Amino acid sequence: MKSYSGLARWLLTIGLLSWAFYQVPLSEWLPLIRHLHPAWVIAAGISMGAIVSINSWKWYILLRLQGLRPTYSSAIYHYAVGYFFNSFITGTGDIKRAADMGREQDALPQAIASVLAERWTGVIGQLGLAFCTVSVILFHNYQIWPVVCSALILVISLIAIYVWFENVKDSTAEPPAHGWRRWLHQVRVAMSVYKGHRRIWWWCLFLSLLGPLLLVLIHIELAYALSFQVSPLAMLLFIPTVSVFAQLPITINGFGLQDYFMVTLLQGTLTPAEALALSMVFHALRLSVGACGGVLYAVRPTQGGRAADINSV
Repeated sequence: MKSYSGLARWLLTIGLLSWAFYQVPLSEWLPLIRHLHPAWVIAAGISMGAIVSINSWKWYILLRLQGLRPTYSSAIYHYAVGYFFNSFITGTGDIKRAADMGREQDALPQAIASVLAERWTGVIGQLGLAFCTVSVILFHNYQIWPVVCSALILVISLIAIYVWFENVKDSTAEPPAHGWRRWLHQVRVAMSVYKGHRRIWWWCLFLSLLGPLLLVLIHIELAYALSFQVSPLAMLLFIPTVSVFAQLPITINGFGLQDYFMVTLLQGTLTPAEALALSMVFHALRLSVGACGGVLYAVRPTQGGRAADINSV
């Protein structure tokens, strides 16, 4: 089943990329990226680094609510390494940072719960912003109603999944003896910890809005690097929607999927050639920032720094 899933991802990625390159031939968009302005590219890289730092801080807060006491340097290390793995296959980095942090802190269910909560708040923040912006677009373009409906379904599904994870009838009950049910029960019990910390939970949701807004800023900076004339308001309306659907785990880390939505949704804001060029430069920047996590992993493959003594805090 796993091999069939991987094959389906590759086929869909290749199919969507082929569609993009068929709609916009190489000869139309490649010349647009030959003269990038380095200052804007550096600014976009700094903005992407800020996203990693903010998300690492949010994860650090959620880890501490679980009773774990990693250092912030350890959290940002594991997040950066996870970002590197996610640069190739969505989700693999989250699995790795949960496993590594769980091994480092000797608390795997709590580490898994923190990663689930961090990813959940991040996606909800993106979906919330995307739903608002898509609703504005829908007022002017009724042809994108399937995108709005899809976003609404995703929001409802994520809320339902989180409520199910968080609400354990009896956290003190004896867990199943063995197998995946015992593991799932332990993760649900760990997730239920967040029920008593609503103020911090809302703070994490606020932090989750900063990432999508910075992502909009990154695309604006890259557009300036390419000497494209773009409206910041138009980018604010479209980019959150593009980024949400590009993160669906149905292609290889959004390749092809992001390019498809960039070309289709940015019509009227950028030409198809400009939209595809912008998308390709974004891919290159994302992989470059992810490579920094790969360098960290190569230098320190075992852990991201010594964890603080739980009794010292």
